[in-house]
Order: sequence, then C-alpha cells, then structure tokens
Amino acid sequence: MQFILSTLIIASPFLIPVIILMILRLRPLKWEGQKRAMRAAWCCYGVSLLLLAVHAFTTGAGAQEFFLAFWGSATTTTVFAWSAWIFQGLAVVALMFVVNWDTVRLFVEARQKRAEARARIAEEKAAAELAKAAEEKKAAEEKKPSEG
Repeated sequence: MQFILSTLIIASPFLIPVIILMILRLRPLKWEGQKRAMRAAWCCYGVSLLLLAVHAFTTGAGAQEFFLAFWGSATTTTVFAWSAWIFQGLAVVALMFVVNWDTVRLFVEARQKRAEARARIAEEKAAAELAKAAEEKKAAEEKKPSEG
C-alpha cells in the first residue's frame, strides 16, 4: 500500500491534469470565458512543469529535484523554480475563475445593470429638466401677452 501511495504522490504532477480532464468530460465548460481561463490554466501549468524540468537540469540533480521542486521543497532554489511556482499559482487562479465563472458572470451582469440604471436615471433627469424648462418657457410666454 505504501508503494502505491508513494507512486501516486510522485506521479501527481502528471495525474492532476488527467483528473481535471476527467472532470471536464463529466461537466463540460459552458461559457467562452471559462474556456479561455482553462486554456490559460493549461498553459501556466505546462510552463511551470517545463520550468521545473529546466530547474532540475540546471541543478544537475535530475528527476528527484524535479519532484522536490514540484512539492515546494527544492534543495537549491533557482530562478527557474521560483518562476515555476509563480506559474503554478497563476494556473490555480485561472482554475478558480473556471470553477467560479457563474459568480464572475453575476458580478459582470450586476455591473452592467448598474450602468444601465445610471444611464436611465440620467435620461430621466434630463427629460425632467427639459419638461421643466418647457413649462417655464410656456409660463413665461403666457405672462408676456397678458402684460402687454
């Protein structure tokens, strides 16, 4: 059992995308924004794995250093390891947008509705001011003939 657990832990950098693909198969993405965020997540994750491989190559420690760096405990930190960790973080943020896209849509729709409401209120104020000005002009015209 320990062997299987250790193997799964070691293979997790490559199992995570497989698990995500299985979830996407069960629940496909509906919105274009979700698809863009998922592409960004894949790109960031791929770049992070590539940077971890470069880190392992430059340190000369091989696959062991790759997996240690993936788990955040690199024996020596290089700019490649730090960059890989940053890209992993960006991938997680992109995945958060994928998972919470309905919330993002609600925020955007609410913002659009607020802008529409502000525009409608501004139009109503402008119409009210025009009506008031027309009434004042009409009242002024009615007063002029009676004065003369």
